[in-house]
Amino acid sequence: MNFECDMNNASYRECFNLLSRFNIYHCDDLIDDDLCVTYRNDKLNHSSFIDHVFFSDSVRHRVINVELCDSGSNLSDHVPLVTSFDFQLNVTRTVPQVIIPTNALLGGAISLA
Repeated sequence: MNFECDMNNASYRECFNLLSRFNIYHCDDLIDDDLCVTYRNDKLNHSSFIDHVFFSDSVRHRVINVELCDSGSNLSDHVPLVTSFDFQLNVTRTVPQVIIPTNALLGGAISLA
C-alpha cells in the first residue's frame, strides 16, 4: 500500500475498515527504526513511510521484529521491510514421479508428472 497508515489518511481508513474485519493490522509499531522512510526520491527531495507489512492477530504475536533493509544492493526507490518470526517452517522436498505410459513401451513419449 502506497500510503501512510494513519487514520487521517482516507485511503488507509478504507483499507483499515476492510482488513480489520479479518483481524489484520499493520506492524509499523514493531519497526526498530526511529526514522521510518521506505520511499525516497532524491530528485524530488521527497521521502515518506508508505510501505508496510500486515499480519493477522493469529500471526502478529509471532513477529520478533520488522526492520528496514537499506543496503547498497537495493536499486529501488523503495526500501524493503524484513520481518523475523519466532517459528520455523518444516519444508519437505518432493521428487517428481516418472510415469511411463503403456504406449511408451511401444515407442511413445515419456512424461513427468
